[in-house]
Amino acid sequence: MKAQALIDSGCDKSVAPQRMVGQAVLKPTKMELFAANGSRINVLGTTRLYFKVQGMPLWVDVLVSPDIDECMFGYDLLVQYRCQWMFEKATLIINGLAVKLKNRPARVSVRRVYARETTVLPSNMQINVPIRMPIANWHVPWCDWVTEPREIKPGVYAASTMLPGVDTFAAIRFINLSGQDQIVHRDTFLGKAVPGQVMGSRQNKAV
Repeated sequence: MKAQALIDSGCDKSVAPQRMVGQAVLKPTKMELFAANGSRINVLGTTRLYFKVQGMPLWVDVLVSPDIDECMFGYDLLVQYRCQWMFEKATLIINGLAVKLKNRPARVSVRRVYARETTVLPSNMQINVPIRMPIANWHVPWCDWVTEPREIKPGVYAASTMLPGVDTFAAIRFINLSGQDQIVHRDTFLGKAVPGQVMGSRQNKAV
């Protein structure tokens, strides 16, 4: 499959999302990962990831995590392949191969939301669906998050929900008005979440 990856020279170890390594056997590791906001990133283990860039076969040992949304190649890969980063040309030289980099707008303030497990939605009922919100980079702010209201499938609606920054026990309220039982499968994309802000009540003062 084709996939995009981030290049982050400030990260010592490369990291891959769990969904990208499939059924690969993971080796245990004592290494820990933390986002810039101090929150712990769950590490399942380590494995060797084989991939190609413009037809050139490469590999790198990666930490595997369910809490990130895409591959993040770090300092270890840059050193392993003696990479040269030509910032003025937005080009990375890997083993003599010039690879044009893409400048992507920052996604610090957006997190994608997925179903954490397969859940049955009974007809004409409301139910909480456990979710996960993997991070897109290391600079995710420490805050609460708000999801968008969304119709997942005809007659099945996800409510706008305030979620904590740590998604271990996070869930979104669903309502099923389709007239029949529905299933939300694990890893179904449920929409996006943005930083939430709680507004305090304004007090009127007499002059």
